[in-house]
Amino acid sequence: MSLPLMITSQPTIVLSAVVILFGVGQYWWRYNQAKGVAEDWLREHHYRVMQLSVPWFRGVMFPPSLLRNSNRAFVFEAIIDDEDLGGTGAVWLRVWTTWLGTTDSDVDVVWKRMPHGGDMDGFRPLGERLADEQLALLRRVAAGETTFFAPRRWEKDGAKYDGMVEHLLALSRRGMITCREPDPGVKGVTQYSDLSDVELTPAGQNFLNSRPEPSNRT
Repeated sequence: MSLPLMITSQPTIVLSAVVILFGVGQYWWRYNQAKGVAEDWLREHHYRVMQLSVPWFRGVMFPPSLLRNSNRAFVFEAIIDDEDLGGTGAVWLRVWTTWLGTTDSDVDVVWKRMPHGGDMDGFRPLGERLADEQLALLRRVAAGETTFFAPRRWEKDGAKYDGMVEHLLALSRRGMITCREPDPGVKGVTQYSDLSDVELTPAGQNFLNSRPEPSNRT
């Protein structure tokens, strides 16, 4: 390769890299904006998010829009608990964005599975299920678990981890455990970082003593 050709190609390579990085950054910005709108919609409708993800493969869930470019819309699948009526469901949410990353407050919604309490756990009141989750966490702490690690980017269960941390913080406020206040998590992955220095208090131990684990005997 001649020297003039190498000099000519270097600016082209740099320009291509800049364009690619800009495209990736712009996509990530739009994704986070759309995810925030989806989370706000679920919160406003009293749904507790168990999992929120962008599916890799999906069929045609939403009708086509003649006036909008669907390439700029993000589709999320949410696994939720209905905090008002109880039950677990799954819902598709489509959030529209512009090229600049601004989002439309209107969210297209298609239910994959309505939260009618279709499984056995769905028949129980939400308060009872939350109490069971906190009791299970107390038992993990009593068994010696002192650190709860945030998921990595590829594990895609940030919403579940955030819910667990909120349970642990609630136990801390009730005096059942002590723990270090978590730092903010990675934007777009989790709300909280690792939760460390978790220890059971005497009040927590007394509570566990009053709630013996169920016997496995038949």
